[in-house]
Order: sequence, then C-alpha cells, then structure tokens
Amino acid sequence: MARLETTTHELALLAWFVEAAVVSLKESLEEQEEQEGVEDALRARDLYVLEGLREALQGAMGAAGEAQAELELDAEQLNRLGRLAEDAIALCRGERPDSDLAEMAVPPDAAALEQSLTAVRDKVHGHPEYTGE
Repeated sequence: MARLETTTHELALLAWFVEAAVVSLKESLEEQEEQEGVEDALRARDLYVLEGLREALQGAMGAAGEAQAELELDAEQLNRLGRLAEDAIALCRGERPDSDLAEMAVPPDAAALEQSLTAVRDKVHGHPEYTGE
C-alpha cells in the first residue's frame, strides 16, 4: 500500500472531486446501459477504482488530525488519483478535461483550488509507487 501525506484541506478537496467523478461516471454508465463493449468494461473498472479511492479518502478523513492526514492507496488508486488531480487542475484553469469531470463547472476560487491540487499532484507524481498508468 502506498502512503500519501496530505493536509486535511487537500483531503476534503480530493473527496469533492472524487465524488463528482463517481457520480458522472455512474450517470454515463446508466445512459449507455444497453451498449456493451470494451469501453464500458473500462469505465466500470474505473468506477470500481474511484469508489475504492472514495473509501480510502473517507477512512483518512475519519482518522485525520487537525491539519494532516495520511491516505493509504493501492497502486491503481494512486495512479487514478494522479489522473484525477490532473483533470481537476485543467478544470480550474478553465479547460475541459477529457474525463468524467468534463461536464463540471469551473469551481469558485479556482485559482486557490488549483494551487492545492497542484500540491497533491506533485505528491502523487513524486511517490515511488506512482507509475502514471
């Protein structure tokens, strides 16, 4: 398991973006329920990883101190967190990520959020177990 040190602010921010991605992905899968194929299987797998990431975030929030938190993630969750951070940063910059966050509006205080998300992305990318897959 990969351990990632975060602040409680970063943890809450990540939880918000993970939840948005889970909801979007579930809606997308429900809309395309009748179509079966490789893409649906990949999206279902992504949903599974995101839901695991959501559980890890919830567990970390429950165990977090006042300012610091520690996430325990498997390699797949760590890589997915890196992609989610990249997509959220793009969204905060006013870009449209090609992901489950594509339909999301630019959040308020986007510049401040971008700084926090960049810090998370850098932590993920710097982790020895991160592969970028």
